[in-house]
Order: sequence, then C-alpha cells, then structure tokens
Amino acid sequence: MGLKLPLQPATLEIAAFLEVVPLLINEVIMFQVIKQ
Repeated sequence: MGLKLPLQPATLEIAAFLEVVPLLINEVIMFQVIKQ
C-alpha cells in the first residue's frame, strides 16, 4: 500500500498526457489537410 501512494500522481499525469496526445495528433492531421 505504502509503495503505491507516490506512484499515483505520476499515473494521473501519464493518464492526462495520454488523453491530450490524440487531440494534438488530430490537430496536426487537420492542419496538414487544410494546408493541402
């Protein structure tokens, strides 16, 4: 139990990062499509 507590904030950051990444990829794809 004690070992898991320090990992939780990092896990939340990774989860938030993984949620943002697809949005950034989508923005890049849309930008490429508009540029063509």
